[in-house]
Amino acid sequence: MTPEGVAQAGLAGLRLGETICVPGLEDRTAALDALLAAETALLSGGNRPTPATRYSRPRTH
Repeated sequence: MTPEGVAQAGLAGLRLGETICVPGLEDRTAALDALLAAETALLSGGNRPTPATRYSRPRTH
């Protein structure tokens, strides 16, 4: 994509009211939904009262 194409797509995204503009991304809804699901999994999985077992088990080599 040319720099001009990126600029034109960015301006079109502004006109459409998009908060996030990724000019080459066709299905932004699916991609943003996947990103949100990954963020949610990281936050909920990381918000536990104890460390993950990999941090409490003795290392074996």
